[in-house]
Amino acid sequence: MEMNEDSYSMINIINSENVLKKYSSITTPKSPFQLRSTERCEPVPTQVLYNGFTKAQLNHDLPGRGWKQDSKWLLRRMLTTEELKGHSITGHHGSKKKTHSVRPPLEDKSKLRVLYDIIIEKYPGRLVTDINLVLADVVKPSAPGMAE
Repeated sequence: MEMNEDSYSMINIINSENVLKKYSSITTPKSPFQLRSTERCEPVPTQVLYNGFTKAQLNHDLPGRGWKQDSKWLLRRMLTTEELKGHSITGHHGSKKKTHSVRPPLEDKSKLRVLYDIIIEKYPGRLVTDINLVLADVVKPSAPGMAE
């Protein structure tokens, strides 16, 4: 049997109809507003990104040059320069004596918590206060790229 263009078109139409029949019984998911009180809407799990990197990627790519260098590396990797400029790590300290102003703390504390988790997991015995002192060097106005 010889197949011409019309034959191929007819086969494609039949296949398309079969696919439509097969999937026509599938219903679209309901929005939370359409659910009955007994139905539950399960959230779709998504990976949290820190400046485009997941926690697993950051942990895997950690250079392993010591806790101080790794802490600084993570901070630079997880936060953009714009997020760091004009801020302090915690907002508790600052050069208030010199400039008569206190820089606000970093806005996204969740990124700092992830950084602490990674460093403390890799280097047990490190305290958050020790890590903060090291990170303060990265965000101080005299650090490279931090001048306003």
